[in-house]
Amino acid sequence: MGSEIAIDELQAFKMIAETINRSTELPALLNNVLRTLVEITGLKAGWIFLIEEKSDYTLAADYQLPPALDADGKYHMKQGSCWCIDRYRKGKILQADNTLNCKRLEDAVKYRWGDTEGITHHATIPLHAGERLYGILNVAAPGKEQFHAKELMLLQSVAYQIGTAIERTLLYQSRLKRAELLNRLSGLSLSLGGVVDVKQIPEIVVRAVGEHLGCPAAAVYIAEGGKLSRHIKLENGKMSRRVQRSGSTALGPIWTAYAESKPHVWNEFHDRSDERPSSYRYMASQAAVPVLLRDKPIGVIHAGSTEQKHIDAVMMEMLQLVAEHMSRAYETAQYHEQQLHLLMWQERNRLARDLHDSVSQKLFALQLTARGMESLMSVPASSPGFQGESIMSVLTEMQELTKDAVCEMRSLIWQLRPAGLEEGLLTGLIRYGKTQGVLVIAHSEIMLELPRYLEETLFRIGQEALNNVRKHARTNTAHMRLYMEGGQVALEITDEGAGIVASELQQSAGVGITGMRERAEAYGGMFSMESGSRQGTLIRVMLPLKKEGNRYGD
Repeated sequence: MGSEIAIDELQAFKMIAETINRSTELPALLNNVLRTLVEITGLKAGWIFLIEEKSDYTLAADYQLPPALDADGKYHMKQGSCWCIDRYRKGKILQADNTLNCKRLEDAVKYRWGDTEGITHHATIPLHAGERLYGILNVAAPGKEQFHAKELMLLQSVAYQIGTAIERTLLYQSRLKRAELLNRLSGLSLSLGGVVDVKQIPEIVVRAVGEHLGCPAAAVYIAEGGKLSRHIKLENGKMSRRVQRSGSTALGPIWTAYAESKPHVWNEFHDRSDERPSSYRYMASQAAVPVLLRDKPIGVIHAGSTEQKHIDAVMMEMLQLVAEHMSRAYETAQYHEQQLHLLMWQERNRLARDLHDSVSQKLFALQLTARGMESLMSVPASSPGFQGESIMSVLTEMQELTKDAVCEMRSLIWQLRPAGLEEGLLTGLIRYGKTQGVLVIAHSEIMLELPRYLEETLFRIGQEALNNVRKHARTNTAHMRLYMEGGQVALEITDEGAGIVASELQQSAGVGITGMRERAEAYGGMFSMESGSRQGTLIRVMLPLKKEGNRYGD
């Protein structure tokens, strides 16, 4: 039966507590405390199984296993099941218990795995903290087939200390992991915030899941026409941008996450393989997180890992955070698109007004002048009433009206289509200034090619600024400076003209200032204007320049 353990309980608890407090990593903690427990109780061997709720068990620690169980890298301790684990899973081990005998040791004798050193039985004690169960502690000694009630009470108290230490250590490690992953994702919001083209969003998200969250497989699905289309896929470092459209049947839990607007996690150990999508069937754990825009699902982020425990509660929190960033990026992109549509509408209205106020009126005046010319020409040249000088005056006036109309029309065409912009922003503005009769003196401090969208935005703002110089500044010279500041492209337009008084600044829409400001803000930029009566005007616009790797985004 084996002799009863003789031990000072207070001393034992003190030694166990000191051992626990010296360890911060779970494997070291369990192995150290197991060794201490076996040594102070005078037992021979011990081992700890950590058991997940729905998955297989893990041999988390062991001390002085008999050769039969220690052989082949502890193979027989890591494979198959045993009576104590079966009883644990059925909820039959809720307190310290005696196992009549050990199936693994029994099999060791039966199949001649090696020496069991006379160990046939062990005590089984659940590891828990409160109502949370983590696994079981087994301890044994040669010839000991029964553990007394006092011994089991002692082991149960120690097991509770171990369970509490496991809970504390897992919580600590979870917080460390969470802090590390949050740090890795710190730049994601900035990356997505600068996106203008929504087609770039899925790739940025997939790269973040793969690189920052360490998932070897990831994909983004977007809802289109009642189905989900996979826009991009990452698998073992390779990116596939081929769009693949699938129905609910082919996507399984990915579709479920979308349809129910709830995250879904599955793995190869407890889910049927035919319920998993064909992609990543070799993955040990997978997750699908819906992307919600104003509480409506617009897509799904799919992640997979070859490690079963990789996608845990912390990882799911991070995936949901990525989904929230993705949702905000789409919302911001939609806002930018609405702003651009509004700017286009305002631009059309302004062009229509300019056509009416300038070209249309000049053409109408030209029409009336032509009619007057027709009346003058109706008199024969040989007639005493022939007015040659008047005819020449009218012809000169028609020529001037035609010249002005052509100039105005050319200006409007330039605003519709910035010809010459392909030769550079400042070159295009210099040429546009010539069409307005404004000499542009330009200076550039930038030696890189700007993205097309950014160049066109600066060009439109520069156009409006030169229009204001021509119409309001009462000067024919403007200075431009293009430079970089704090990761932003800056354009300054200055003149030494009449300036704009405070009352005119308040009515800024009349001089196109509102349009310039909205263009800058539509791309996350800033617009400012400084002016005063007879003090000239300074316009400054700054737009963020997104940089990926060693290339500047298009």
